Amino acid sequence: MTDGELIQAIRQGQSHAFDLLYQRHREAVFRYACALSGRIMDGEDLLQEAFLGMIRNIKSIRSTHSVLPYLLRSVRSRHIDQLRAFSNRAKAIGEQDFFSEDPHPESITMEGERLTILFNALAELSDVHRDAVLLKIYGGLSYSEIALLQEVPQATVRSRYRSGLGHLKKILGKGV
Repeated sequence: MTDGELIQAIRQGQSHAFDLLYQRHREAVFRYACALSGRIMDGEDLLQEAFLGMIRNIKSIRSTHSVLPYLLRSVRSRHIDQLRAFSNRAKAIGEQDFFSEDPHPESITMEGERLTILFNALAELSDVHRDAVLLKIYGGLSYSEIALLQEVPQATVRSRYRSGLGHLKKILGKGV
């Protein structure tokens, strides 16, 4: 079944359709959420929030397209919302320079230090370069899917991705 057919089945109350859709996209959404947040626990939360949001908005989701870009956009939006809320709370208690520190804690459990180094390097990229790299590598999207998601030409996505990888290579001092 296509994503569109599964969306239609979910709208009709067929719970097995949600299970199939969840199994189909869970891994890509989770990898992207973890890469974006830098923490497994946060990635799990973002994954669940994205799928819950999809259920809440099931009537407005286009059933002619893959649902993966919708889910990845939802993860990114929720992550940004969390960062803003956290930043506002930090400012409220007087920590004006809270985000000047390393945005990814050393306690990341996935692959230890290597992953921490990678997350720190990703944090040095501009938002557009980081998003292109994360959506391509962790989200598993094609250039055309990223272009649709970001509402930019496909050539722009390719350029951002290649440039982002080039910057990562320089930051890391070796091939990625």
